[in-house]
Parts: sequence; structure tokens; C-alpha cells
Amino acid sequence: MKQLRITQFEIVYLLVYMIFDHDIGNLSMDATKIIEDIIEQVATELHNHYIQEM
Repeated sequence: MKQLRITQFEIVYLLVYMIFDHDIGNLSMDATKIIEDIIEQVATELHNHYIQEM
């Protein structure tokens, strides 16, 4: 059986993406923008982790 070796960066990205799902409900445009910015920042950090560390 293969074993997943998920890094902390990958776990954080998945958790953030699940928590800030775009179908949260009736959010203001400002709140939606903040969520999009957070997801983008975490995705960028994960990408940098892949480029620099792996």
C-alpha cells in the first residue's frame, strides 16, 4: 500500500480552501474579496514551497 507524505503546507492549503469555500452564503463583496486574497496567498506560498523546497 502506498503512503501519502503530505506536507504541512499542503494540509494548510487544503484546510484554508475547505474553510473558505465560495459557497459560504450571502457575503459582502468586501468579505468575498478578502477570502479570495487569502486563498491566493496560501496557494502562492504552496507553489513557492514546491519550487524552493522540493
